[in-house]
Amino acid sequence: MEGELQAHSTWNFKTAISFFCVFVLMSSLSSGLDIKHVYRRLFTAPLGIIIGLTCCYGFLPMLSFMLSLIFKLGSSQSIGLILMSTCPGGAFASVAVYLFNADLPLSIAMTT
Repeated sequence: MEGELQAHSTWNFKTAISFFCVFVLMSSLSSGLDIKHVYRRLFTAPLGIIIGLTCCYGFLPMLSFMLSLIFKLGSSQSIGLILMSTCPGGAFASVAVYLFNADLPLSIAMTT
């Protein structure tokens, strides 16, 4: 056993509860939304999608690149910042949109 790496599981009770809570949260958000609303938003009013994609894949990475130059970050930190700014959507974005009574179909269309 000496010198061997022990396989160890990172799954525990807290991890299982966290995954279950995220599953329930995302299921409850998507159950209140009809897929027709998402497609209607996508094809009848694409301006919001175009603005969102331009900001997500153009403006935010460029801004994070400029910030990494201004603050003189290392290469690994700069790459991490740029990657994180390219992926701003997620579970919290949908929750925030729902809580602030914003356009949930647009948020779902942007993050899926």
